[in-house]
Amino acid sequence: MNELPAPRRSFTGRLGFRLAFLLAIALLPLGFVSVMQTASLAREARARSEAALTGETLRAASAELRVIQLAQGMAEALAIAMPDYLGDDAACSATMRKVAAQGNGYSLVGYFPLSGITGCSSLDRRLDFSQSALFKRYTAEPKPSMIANPRPPLS
Repeated sequence: MNELPAPRRSFTGRLGFRLAFLLAIALLPLGFVSVMQTASLAREARARSEAALTGETLRAASAELRVIQLAQGMAEALAIAMPDYLGDDAACSATMRKVAAQGNGYSLVGYFPLSGITGCSSLDRRLDFSQSALFKRYTAEPKPSMIANPRPPLS
């Protein structure tokens, strides 16, 4: 007797494939959730790292920040006192030298009128900033501000 061989099932019709496919479909939401959690953890780790870096930067710059704040306060106090010194360059310069001697690292303390030429400074000479582009910019837009000048006319 010749028996006919059983018909072969296709690959997708086999029990193993069906079971693997069913498990893949069942586990798909879990995979999606784990990917989302990983992305969330990565964002949180990045945010914490940036916050730590910001804090460390602020801590490192705190001494410089304190010097800048002291200089701003000193400039405000001197601006209030300036009307008493206008016209008396000797008294004004003596006060500016006292301020510079306070040891806060001021290289120049002075009052510069709109002409840009002053005799009232912590230095023993007249200073002329009238042709300075920076001075012209500040007199065109008079407002409190701070800059770092890499090539100052004096230090």
